[in-house]
Amino acid sequence: MNRRLKGKRWVAGINAGAALLLAAALAVALNVLAARHPFRMDLGRYPYYTLSERTRELLKTLATDVRVIVFLSSEHDLYRDIRRLFKEYEYASSRIRVEYIDPHRDLARSKELVLRYDVTGPDVVVFASASRKQVVPVKDVADYDYVPMLSGRPKVMTAFRGEQLFSSAIQGVMRTKNPLAYFLTGHGERQIANYDQYSGYSIVARNLQRDNIEVKTLNLGETPAIPKDCDVLLIAGPNRRFTRAESDMIKGYLDNSGRVMLLLDAGTDVGLGGLLEAWGIRLAEDRVVGLTLTGRELLVTIYGNHPITDRLVLANVATIFNGPRSLQPLAATNAPLTQSADKPRLTVLASCSEQGWAEMSPNQSPPKFDSGVDRPGPVPVAMAVEKGPTLGMDVEIKPSRMVVVGDSSLVSNGALLAGYNTDLFMNAMNWLLERNDSLPIAAKKPGRIHIIMSRKQFQITHGIIVIAIPAIVALTGLLVWLRRRR
Repeated sequence: MNRRLKGKRWVAGINAGAALLLAAALAVALNVLAARHPFRMDLGRYPYYTLSERTRELLKTLATDVRVIVFLSSEHDLYRDIRRLFKEYEYASSRIRVEYIDPHRDLARSKELVLRYDVTGPDVVVFASASRKQVVPVKDVADYDYVPMLSGRPKVMTAFRGEQLFSSAIQGVMRTKNPLAYFLTGHGERQIANYDQYSGYSIVARNLQRDNIEVKTLNLGETPAIPKDCDVLLIAGPNRRFTRAESDMIKGYLDNSGRVMLLLDAGTDVGLGGLLEAWGIRLAEDRVVGLTLTGRELLVTIYGNHPITDRLVLANVATIFNGPRSLQPLAATNAPLTQSADKPRLTVLASCSEQGWAEMSPNQSPPKFDSGVDRPGPVPVAMAVEKGPTLGMDVEIKPSRMVVVGDSSLVSNGALLAGYNTDLFMNAMNWLLERNDSLPIAAKKPGRIHIIMSRKQFQITHGIIVIAIPAIVALTGLLVWLRRRR
C-alpha cells in the first residue's frame, strides 16, 4: 500500500514539475514573441497618452539620439502625466533617452544640469541633441481653469499640451542651422554685451542663444549693406537719429524679404518715421497709461488675433510695458489675405484697455485724461506688419515682416530681473524667423466622468462599497474557515 502511495506521489511530482517547466517555457516564448513583435493598445475611454501619427512619423526620422531631462519634482501635479507620456515616446523610438531629476533630492545632478544646459531653475523639460538644446517650461504643458479656486476648490485642467510641445521641441533640436539675429549699434541702442542690471540686454541675448538663435552686433556705418546672412535685424531703443543712407539701407533690406524688429521708446525721434509710415504705422509723441501697479508701468492683457499673441490669449498672460509710446495704424488692420501683396497688412498685437489712454503730455505727473486732447483707449502699443506674397500664393519669395513695439525696456535686464515675461518678444522673434515649431497636434482634453446623484443615493452607494462588500468578503472567508475546521 505504501509502495503504491509513493508511486502516485512520484507521478504527481513529475507531472507538477513538467507543468512548471511547460509554464516557464511558455512564459519565455511569450516574452520573446512580445519583444520581437510588440503590440500596444490604449484601452482607455480617453486616449490621453496615445501618440499621434504625426509624432510617430517624426520619431521614425530621428537620425541621432535625443536626450530628454525632466527637471521636475515628483510631487508636481503634472509629473505623472509627463512620465507616462514619455514612456510612449521611449516605446516608439529607441533614440529617445529620458532622465528624471528631482531638484529636491538630486542636488548634485541638479547643479550639473543648471551649469551644463544653462537653465535658470527647475520645472522645465530639456531636450538635447549634439550641441543643440530646447527648453520647455512645465507651466506651458497644461491649461487650467482657475475659477473653482475662488470657492476653495482645486484648479481644473482644461487641456494637456505635452505631446504638442515635446514633439515640437524634438523637431527643433533636429535642425541643422541656427538663425542669425543682428542687434544694431551706433545710435545709442541697448546692447547685448551690456550687463548693467537695469539698461543692458545681456539676459535677453542669452535667452535667444538658449533658444538656438545666434546673436551678433551690426554697425551700419561700418558696412555697405546689411549682411545677407541676417535673418532678423533688431533695433532696440535708439536715441540718436539715423542718417538718410542708413534709413535707405534698412528699407532696402525690408524690400528684399527682410525681417525687422523695432523697439522705439517714447520721447525720441530717430528719423525712422518716414520708413514706418510707408509701412502703414505712425509713431505718436505721447505716452500710454492705464492699468498699472506702481504708476509707471502698463499692464496689457488686450491682444490682437495673430500667431504672435495666440498663446498669450489662451494662457491669459499679461505683458508689462514701461511708459510705452502709442502706434497709429495708417491702414486697415487685420486686412484680408486676398489684398494686394504690395500693400502692408497690419495687425495690432497689444493695446491698453478702455480705461487707459494716450497721454499727450508725457511729463504730466500724475497723468490725467484730458478730453479732446488725449486719445482714449484702447490704444495700440505693439503692431505686426507684413508685405509680400501671402499664404496660398505659388511663389518662392518670402514676405517682408516687421514688428514695432513702443517700448524697449520690456526685455531689458532690469525688467527681466523684476519678473517681466518675454513671451511677446520671443513669440515675435519666432514669427519673424518663421520658426513655426508647433506641430499640428491637438491638445488633449482631460476626460471626466460626471456622476449625478442625490444625497440619499450617495449614502447608499457609500454604504455598499465601503461597508457591505467588505463585510460580505469577510463573512465568506469566515464561513470557509469554519467549514474546513469541521
